[in-house]
Amino acid sequence: MKRIVAPAGQRTRILRMLSDSIPQTVRFTARRVDGGGPPEGTVEISRTRWFVRQPTEIRPLEPDQAIPKGFADVDYAIDVTPRADTEIVFQSRHFRMSALVWVIAAVIVLAVISAVVVPLLL
Repeated sequence: MKRIVAPAGQRTRILRMLSDSIPQTVRFTARRVDGGGPPEGTVEISRTRWFVRQPTEIRPLEPDQAIPKGFADVDYAIDVTPRADTEIVFQSRHFRMSALVWVIAAVIVLAVISAVVVPLLL
């Protein structure tokens, strides 16, 4: 799973999904690096629904987080500002832009192969 260390007092972007219309729940755990109790700080959720920017939602940083992302959230980001160095470990997987590039490349290669092979079969 993806791990990120968020430095104390620094706003750290832990996730950004752009042009992703798949509804899902983002799940991650947070723990202080020094092991000194539960994490403290804030989680900011920014989203744009149907191209209309929504107010930023602010939640307390908890050991286990579950944040829903809806179908209409075309731009979605999560930032964390911990009071102590905190390790974030994602429990859910998210579609990354690099995966989209690979899918598009595969479709293009398949189209080229089809354009070459189909005339040979006819």
